[in-house]
Amino acid sequence: MCLYVRSSIAMKPMMKKGAVVIAALVLLLTSCGEGTVTERQHVEEAVLLSYTTLLDGRYADYVSLLAGASKRSADYNEQLAANAAMFIEEQQRLHTNIVDVRVADVKIARDGAQAEAYVVLCYADSTNEEIVVPVLKEQGTWKVR
Repeated sequence: MCLYVRSSIAMKPMMKKGAVVIAALVLLLTSCGEGTVTERQHVEEAVLLSYTTLLDGRYADYVSLLAGASKRSADYNEQLAANAAMFIEEQQRLHTNIVDVRVADVKIARDGAQAEAYVVLCYADSTNEEIVVPVLKEQGTWKVR
């Protein structure tokens, strides 16, 4: 489409409208940019933090990151930490250790308080295992269940 404008006086209002449209487009595109952290990214961060802590052998810290940690007794948290240690020992025995954890996908429920993270565990023996990790939003923070 071609517009023909006879005088420079008529061009100024058109240029203003064009500038407003361009500015609006720039704002729209930049508002959806990398500066905004999405709920999906929060879920991914919670899952990766939990698994990194687990793989580092900090089992008590791992249990404290789980949903409902403050509501459980100290004895039960100790049992969960012992179970986490046994899980890592078994993975080392079966697959020669987990070397990487990746979040392949995240599905957040309509209520916005529950999610499922599809996690890929990458083992040293070159095998991969995909698991589904339930995640809950607890007091505004995503936590592995």
